[in-house]
Amino acid sequence: ERRIVLSQYLTAIQSSGSLPPQESGLTHNSWYGKFHLEMHWWHSVHFALWNRTELLENNMGWYSDILPQAKALAASQGYNGARWPKCIAPDGVNGPCYIEPFLIWQQPHPIY
Repeated sequence: ERRIVLSQYLTAIQSSGSLPPQESGLTHNSWYGKFHLEMHWWHSVHFALWNRTELLENNMGWYSDILPQAKALAASQGYNGARWPKCIAPDGVNGPCYIEPFLIWQQPHPIY
């Protein structure tokens, strides 16, 4: 029980801000603090499962904020709709990498 409470506390303070959490939280800052959106689901879905949806809602609005960039990314790759970037800065711009714009495993979590 102590580990569960500690884990919930640590993820709340590191993953429930106004932006999606970065790759590894605040304890160990990797990837220069950029978000890796495939990790957002792993870092945040438990808020809904533990009936703490207000903590999850804190950063879900960010997807609406960057929707124009997500639509532009999809269009640039010949897709309809939106493609959420992978390694990303707070303003919705992809991090500099040749492969990240083409990875697709980060896509389902906003729908989940």
